[in-house]
Amino acid sequence: MHLPRSRTSVATPQALVPEEDRSGPKPAFDADAYNAVARAAKLRRIALLRSNFAVQPEYVAALSRDNAPKPRYRGSYGDLHFDAQKGLASCEWQWSMAAKQGRKTTFSIEVAYLILYTGLEKLEEEAVDRYLRRVGRFSTYPYFRTHVSHLSWESGINLPILPTIST
Repeated sequence: MHLPRSRTSVATPQALVPEEDRSGPKPAFDADAYNAVARAAKLRRIALLRSNFAVQPEYVAALSRDNAPKPRYRGSYGDLHFDAQKGLASCEWQWSMAAKQGRKTTFSIEVAYLILYTGLEKLEEEAVDRYLRRVGRFSTYPYFRTHVSHLSWESGINLPILPTIST
């Protein structure tokens, strides 16, 4: 099952962290329920589910110009599965970056990762969902950064190393 595509495309990966997921003195969620999940959660797996890479000759040609296309970034969360009896939770995180020239996409990388946690018996689904949404972003993004770096090297398009993201 594919996740719904995020409609938000941003100039930097840092801008993908929504305001309601940023840390601070007055969080927008039940901190006690969230912390119960955080204490119990045991990360069992982060796995690449799918990957798609495409680069067009127009993108490569444009790299030598002063106005080279700047990539835009997307991140989306979905497909939560939670079994409170067994204490299992999983979700999918999709990351992408793409550049366009006019209306044509000349460069794109799209990936999806599965995250699996155990130890979540009898916890609230809403808190588990919040935890996987927040922590999954920061757990999978380094894998995306590494994947992008590898594809950049292998294709010779010399993308800059992606920045880190934080709250």
